[in-house]
Amino acid sequence: MAQTQRGSAGRGSTPPGPLAAGSDAGGLRPGGRAERGPLVRPGGRKGDHAEDPTPTRGSAQLFAIRPVAGPGSLTLRESRDAWLRDRRRGQLSAETRESYRQATDEFVAIIGADRSMDSLTVEDVDRYLDALDSPTRSHGPLSLATKGGRIGRVRAWLNWAWRERDLATALGQHLQPPPVPVTTPAPLPPAQIRAMLAQVNLRYQALLLVLLDTGLRVGDALRLRRSDLRHMQDGQPYFEVTISKTHSGGQSPISATTEKVLRRYLERETPALWKQAWGTRRQPDDGYIFFSTQRWGQSVNRRTVEKHFAQLKAKTGWTGKCSPHVLRHTAGNFAAEMGLNEVRIAQYLGHRTLRMVKRYTGKVSVIRDFDAVSPANALGDIPAPAAHRHDVAREAAQQLKRNRRVHKEEHRK
Repeated sequence: MAQTQRGSAGRGSTPPGPLAAGSDAGGLRPGGRAERGPLVRPGGRKGDHAEDPTPTRGSAQLFAIRPVAGPGSLTLRESRDAWLRDRRRGQLSAETRESYRQATDEFVAIIGADRSMDSLTVEDVDRYLDALDSPTRSHGPLSLATKGGRIGRVRAWLNWAWRERDLATALGQHLQPPPVPVTTPAPLPPAQIRAMLAQVNLRYQALLLVLLDTGLRVGDALRLRRSDLRHMQDGQPYFEVTISKTHSGGQSPISATTEKVLRRYLERETPALWKQAWGTRRQPDDGYIFFSTQRWGQSVNRRTVEKHFAQLKAKTGWTGKCSPHVLRHTAGNFAAEMGLNEVRIAQYLGHRTLRMVKRYTGKVSVIRDFDAVSPANALGDIPAPAAHRHDVAREAAQQLKRNRRVHKEEHRK
């Protein structure tokens, strides 16, 4: 049997990603890196992430995660692009990887895109942190959450570069994101949801109900296809879903009410909407349920849905937070109020830890449906009170006489 050559794992081993449970075809093992040719993109398939800019040096393209040149020879931009092409980042959605790129663009711009990685110092990191806190920023000061997110992603990049031996010192240790208090928006009450449903067309009614029933993130809901809608043997409708954040799949049940509105949308409005947008083109059997009318073969843009929710907030006069993600919190909160335990809620919403579920169970109202859990209601009929009544006035008079007698005895002494 041919032995696969393996390269050095760098400074410490890299934690394996979700898809690195065993050796892949390229010889990658959990926690290690394999030696590959300079034009091989590790962990990727042919054509993966074609939208990423290809790092170059001169006229040669650098597809390798660890280029063949010596340690410390990469520039900041080359190292950042190689970090985005790493196996673990490659499993993220295109939107998430783009947010990683935007978060690190400012660091590259401040320090200099052509600076070599081995020339970075602690002073450069401090200069970046000072720029984040600068009151003269063109777009105004950053919020605490935004600042923490940018620092955290730059730190992840520098830690990766340290393990790859592109940095001479572990500069990531000097980047500590500020503590951000975790806040969750209040769930939408049923009256507000009904008001929103009354302001939208059949297409958005179906989308709102799917988001409310499944608790899916808006990106995962928009990627649902017609072939994903199925039924169990007892007739219960559900979706076969793919959760992009955790790279897992599962089933998300929907109610009979949601299925009724969804069927009405697919049978009545979808054909007319498709013909108006795409004419005589044949609609794919496994096409998106919420397809785009402007981009062929794409789903509705996430930003379009978020703008629609902002308009709904203004139309209905709602003063709280109103976004597609609030419906996910509403679904989790309702499940907790109905008595679903934390493990089931984690399965329902696709969370990997119970720590996230506590965001919903911590907001459960103790007033709503209290009669169902009241210990006093469990006593049944309350017996009639005893015939003897407590004479408060008589006991008060007797206590007054005792107090006067004690006072006289003390005066005699």
